[in-house]
Amino acid sequence: MKKITNNAAKAKSFAKKDKYNKGTSKFVGKNTRGNTGNTKASFKTGSNSDTHGTSKGKSGGKASASKPKEGSFLYLLPDETSAKELHGALDFLNEKQLEVWTELNLLEVTVDEGTVTFEDMKDNLSGEDFKTLEALAVKKVYAVDYYLSDRGVLRKIMEALISKFGGKIGSDTEDFQPFLNIREI
Repeated sequence: MKKITNNAAKAKSFAKKDKYNKGTSKFVGKNTRGNTGNTKASFKTGSNSDTHGTSKGKSGGKASASKPKEGSFLYLLPDETSAKELHGALDFLNEKQLEVWTELNLLEVTVDEGTVTFEDMKDNLSGEDFKTLEALAVKKVYAVDYYLSDRGVLRKIMEALISKFGGKIGSDTEDFQPFLNIREI
């Protein structure tokens, strides 16, 4: 059985990171809807190390791991699907790599290549968004943020989820389009 976190203190601590900000683009740090202001950088980097502590060195040598890439997209589902259910579909990963915050309906996947986070967007969507989603027959939306040195693991995760639950990979736009295929992420 995989670990599910119901620890309220841990969930609140994660929520305090304020990854998303109402009133702007769905993703903080991304501003594709033409909104201005109120965006925050999602990841911080130091001058001589990346966020995972891999030294870039002062001698000009390359870091031992490939540079992580960050990005985000929306996972649009045809049914109400909880983060705990998403968690259950990723049985090819070690249970220590998966954590669910049930109070936030959030799934975090941690692998050697980096992290992938699925956060329920219900509280961040407007009335217009809900109308658009209804027309698309979408009942649940997750913001998916990733910071990975190899997106192959992200593709494998999304293949597993889409094969089990269906759904689409959407964009952070007014109409959630263009839709992406797995090879495009």
